[in-house]
Amino acid sequence: MPGREVWLGALRRFNEGEGSLPQAFALRRARLLTVMAWVAMLGSIPWASYFILMGRPLAALLPGSAVLAGALTLGLLRLHLHRVAVLLFSLGCLLAVLGMCLLLDLPSAGAPRSAHLYLLPLFVCVFYFLQYGEGWLRLLLTLLVLGAFVVLQSTELRFVEPLPMSELTRQRAIWLVALLTVVMLYLSVQTMLRDARQATELELDFARGIAAGEIEPFFQAQCDAEGRLMGAEVLMRWRHPLRGLVPPGEFIPMAEATGLIKPAGQRLLEQVCSLLLQWQQGGALAGLPMAINVSSVQLQSDAATERLIETVPRALREAGLIKFELTESAYAQDFDDLLAKMQAMRAQGIRLALDDFGTGFSSLSLLKRLPLHQLKVDQSFVRDLPDDPDACHIAATIVRLGRDLGLDVVAEGVETQAQLDCLRAMGCSAFQGFLFARPLSAESFANQAALWRRGLKPPAGGV
Repeated sequence: MPGREVWLGALRRFNEGEGSLPQAFALRRARLLTVMAWVAMLGSIPWASYFILMGRPLAALLPGSAVLAGALTLGLLRLHLHRVAVLLFSLGCLLAVLGMCLLLDLPSAGAPRSAHLYLLPLFVCVFYFLQYGEGWLRLLLTLLVLGAFVVLQSTELRFVEPLPMSELTRQRAIWLVALLTVVMLYLSVQTMLRDARQATELELDFARGIAAGEIEPFFQAQCDAEGRLMGAEVLMRWRHPLRGLVPPGEFIPMAEATGLIKPAGQRLLEQVCSLLLQWQQGGALAGLPMAINVSSVQLQSDAATERLIETVPRALREAGLIKFELTESAYAQDFDDLLAKMQAMRAQGIRLALDDFGTGFSSLSLLKRLPLHQLKVDQSFVRDLPDDPDACHIAATIVRLGRDLGLDVVAEGVETQAQLDCLRAMGCSAFQGFLFARPLSAESFANQAALWRRGLKPPAGGV
C-alpha cells in the first residue's frame, strides 16, 4: 500500500537521525528492549483481564495501553526501527503508568500506591537506551520519569474515587509490582554493567591497535553513470590480529566518544598520503582524488587542524588530490571557528566536502558561507528511491541546491540500477555505492583501478 510505504519511509528517516551506534550496544539494547516489552505486556494483561471481568472495560484501557505499547515496540524492532521503538516504549509506558496511578491505583488505608514503582526501571532503561542519542531528549525523558516518581511517591494525588477492590487483591498486586520492578531493574543494570566492561576493553584494545599499526585504509570507488572511476572515499578499518577486520560500527563511535579518533585519524591520513605519493609515480591511480573523513573531534583545536594540513604533502595539496569530508555534526559547534579552520584548509589547497547532507544541518544561510567543493547526498535518502515520493523530492532538492551553489554532488549508497537511473534524471553525475564497488584494501583497489578507468566493472569483492 502506498500510504504504508510513505509512513515506513518517514519512520526510517527518523530512525536514521540516531546516527551510528556501536554494534554491540545496538544488539544489546534491542534484546533488553524486547524483554522489557514482554514484561510490560505480561504484567498488564492480568490487570486488563481483571477489570474486564469486573465489568469495567474503560478501566481496562489503561493496562491495555501498556500491552499495545509493548506489542508495537516488538513490531518496530522487527522492522529494525530501533530509535522509534525506544521512544514509543518510553512514552507509552510513562503515560500508562501515570494513568494507572492517577485513575486506578489509588492509595488506601490498607494498601499504598504501587504502580509508580515501574518508573524506576523505566528511568534506568531510558538513560541506557538514549545514551548515544540527543542529549536533550534523554535529559527531558529522564526528568519526566523521575519527576513523576517523586510526585506520586510523595503525595496521594488522585482525580477520581477509587474503584471497589478488596484489600487482599491490592496487597497481592503490590507484591507483583515489586517483583516485576526488581526483575526489570536487575536486567537493565546488568546490561549497563556488561556494556561498560565491554566498552572499556574495546577502548584499551583499540588504543593498542593504533600503536601496533592495525589501522589501515580501505577505498570505495566514486564513479560516473557509466562506471568510470572519478575518485574514491577512504574508510577506516581495524585489522585485529585475532578478530580480523572489526566492523567500523563497533569501534568508530567509541573512538569519537573517547577521543581516540584523533590519533587513529592522524595515522590513517599519513598512510593515505604515503600511498597517494606512490600512486603518482604512474599507473591507473595517478591523479585520482581521494576523500577522507575528518571527525569534528579532530578539529577541536587550531593545533590539531594545523597538524592535519601539514600532514598532507604540498604536492598533493597543489594537485587538489586530497579532500576532507566533514559531517553535518561538525557544524553544531562554534560555526565561526570552524569556518575559519575550513578557510585555512582551503587556502592550503585541501578540498572540502559536506558529508551526509540533509540529516542534521538546517541553515541554508550558513551553508552558502562554507568554502565547500562538494556536497554528498546521504544514503538514507537514496535508499528509498525511486518508490518514495518524499525521498525523491528531497534528493532532487539537494542535487539542485548543490549545482546552484557550484558544487560537485555525489550520491552515496547507490545499490540498484533503479536508484542510479532516478539520480541521473535529477542531474546527479557522481555516485558511490555497492552497485559500483564495495570498499577495498589498498592493494585490491590499485589492482582493479585500470578496469574502472576503462569503464569496466571489476569483479565483486571488498567488505
